[in-house]
Amino acid sequence: MSASHDDEPRSVSWNSKYWDLITQLYWTPNYLGLNSIPKSNWEVEGEFVRIPKSSLNLNSGIYNRINTAGQNLERLWQLEEPLNHIFDITFAIAPDELIEKFFFEKIGVSSVGPFTSLGREVRQRYNWGNGNITQQDGLFSSPNSVVGIELKLGSRSSRKQIAQYIALFCWEELYANRELDCGLLFISPNGDLESLVPELELNVSEWIKSAGELGLSRKILELFDGHPERIFSISRRLKIALVTWKQHFEDVMQYRADIAGNSPGEQTLKRLLDGYLAQLKSHRFIGL
Repeated sequence: MSASHDDEPRSVSWNSKYWDLITQLYWTPNYLGLNSIPKSNWEVEGEFVRIPKSSLNLNSGIYNRINTAGQNLERLWQLEEPLNHIFDITFAIAPDELIEKFFFEKIGVSSVGPFTSLGREVRQRYNWGNGNITQQDGLFSSPNSVVGIELKLGSRSSRKQIAQYIALFCWEELYANRELDCGLLFISPNGDLESLVPELELNVSEWIKSAGELGLSRKILELFDGHPERIFSISRRLKIALVTWKQHFEDVMQYRADIAGNSPGEQTLKRLLDGYLAQLKSHRFIGL
């Protein structure tokens, strides 16, 4: 069955609830631990405003709104971070079959799951403490494999970014206590992998030994120093591939069109994909 206009995702989908939450947080910053300072506490003197010291946390900055709620939504809607959030939510819920089909098969990494979607949980999983060391967009592990997903809207990748994913794969192998099939998939508007990651940088095993020159975090450098053979092994085994946002969108659309929607589980899956597809369609920088 092919995707048709009549079977397109519904105009009202769950991703709108995400944006409702963003708007609510805009109007209620106290939910985020940010307190407003009433104008009654201001003293205006020419171009300056004085406020009581007791109104401030002197160990922090001072924040103020620079846009209206509507302007804020318009700005955020086209950024990469909210797209990452929608991606994370979708594929943390999605069944294993989708993760295998949309990501693992694209790289040639063999696994049928079960898959675990890893975000900030890696801090506890790998005993990092509170530091945000790698900033991965997506990370999926299974008993025999691990795949990183890097979402791009126009920027290029770099040796540093690839080295950070290699570090993640090393930590996951140490956690699993076994060698894993490792892959890195880029999703980008441009389908040319070498324009995103220059050919020289794709030869990972040739430059990974000089990773100390890349400005990596202390935690990653300690990992590389402590496990050089494993790091080099991963660099040789690593599979890197790219799909365009258009290809990815069409894959998801086709999969959605083939869901009968008769059972509660199928209805839920359709709604999950509706929200994801709606978000992709609305983003002007992914090249649909």
